Amino acid sequence: MKRFRGSTVLVKAILLDTTYLLPIFGVRIGLPRFEECFPKLLTKHTVLYNPLSIVEAKWIALRLAKRMGRIVLDRFRLGLKALQNDDRLRPTEVTSYEIEEIADSLIPYLSDYFDRIILSTAYVHGYALLTEDEEIVNVVRKGIVSLELLKWSDILNTTC
Repeated sequence: MKRFRGSTVLVKAILLDTTYLLPIFGVRIGLPRFEECFPKLLTKHTVLYNPLSIVEAKWIALRLAKRMGRIVLDRFRLGLKALQNDDRLRPTEVTSYEIEEIADSLIPYLSDYFDRIILSTAYVHGYALLTEDEEIVNVVRKGIVSLELLKWSDILNTTC
């Protein structure tokens, strides 16, 4: 089993998992005090997202639209416009040789390509990763990838 260890460099920024972008696109995620605390997170930290999270969010919106109608797609487009015009949230590169190398090595541990790319992006650039995804959390807990991992409860306790 190949293990990836992070450097001793201080965390430069926080990379968001797709979950935290969903409210921007009109999808509720059910995290406590999200509407109150997320803006505080954006003002206190450098916050990034991988553009593939937009693709993943669209995929979720398309599934929801089958049940809820086209209003979901309208909200997605408005959210996309808001995201692209908000300088508090910055995109990372989509991928790179190094990111893909790590992501491919994680195939035995994470089946979801989006999860592998987001985790690998955080690892390669030394970002803390904010996620609720238990599969990602388990990969980090097992020491397969070493990086700073944050959950929403950490944000509530430190930022809000």
